[in-house]
Amino acid sequence: MRVLAALPLAAIGAWTAVCAVALYSDAPWLALGVAAPAAATYALPGGWPRFGFIAGSLAILAIALLGRPEGDWVIAADWHGYTLLGAGLVFLTYAVGTVPRRARKPGNRPSPT
Repeated sequence: MRVLAALPLAAIGAWTAVCAVALYSDAPWLALGVAAPAAATYALPGGWPRFGFIAGSLAILAIALLGRPEGDWVIAADWHGYTLLGAGLVFLTYAVGTVPRRARKPGNRPSPT
């Protein structure tokens, strides 16, 4: 069931990243563009829902890093752009680091060697 929740959350994460990329050049909008995904990432349960949101967000950031056909870049190489990209990496690290561990079955323990 949680896997199904990841799909709409990926769309929401992608839309959040589109808004962040479009408005990141002003410091107040950059703060909102980092704080909103941070709050959503923290609020979502670990596992597929959180990964869905982060995957949608990072997909848009990856597309923005590819550049445009005329040679321009969507994300500038200044502190605003680096902050936006760094926040995406922090969110990915948080999503990976907070994956719930699967419980082992009682009879499935490895034997000591």
